[in-house]
Amino acid sequence: MLYQEVTQVEKSEPPAGKTSAECVNPCKTIPFQPQTANEKEAIASWQGVMRAMAESDADAYAPLIADEFTATDTFHDRPYTKADRLAQIEKQKTTGRRAAPQELLSAEMFDFGETVMMVAHEQRPGGKSYFNTRMWVKRDGRWQMIFSLNTQIE
Repeated sequence: MLYQEVTQVEKSEPPAGKTSAECVNPCKTIPFQPQTANEKEAIASWQGVMRAMAESDADAYAPLIADEFTATDTFHDRPYTKADRLAQIEKQKTTGRRAAPQELLSAEMFDFGETVMMVAHEQRPGGKSYFNTRMWVKRDGRWQMIFSLNTQIE
């Protein structure tokens, strides 16, 4: 169904600087219409993750992410775990830095019942665009992200 190669950098990029802009895309609205109820719920969960990251809110982030979560991307030197992301959010909160969420340019979703996958084309503020693939599972009545893979488009 999917092949996505992720080449990681030798040294992780520094975190985003302090941002003052309100997170609209993807926190409030996106240029994509999910088709099924599961897709809509997975998107709502993802937007909750993006808001939590934008607002440095680890308590809002934690229940939306599975314990076995990994994020593998072209901006870091290794996969990040849920614990890594929570520590990153807490550090941003204490230092006053805020993550500027990437904007969604387009997406395609696949509903497999209690699993939903999204392949998205996104744009980091001031950076190149990339493809991000995410997967959610429904556990205990809520959608949790289990992985995120992103590959910069050269």
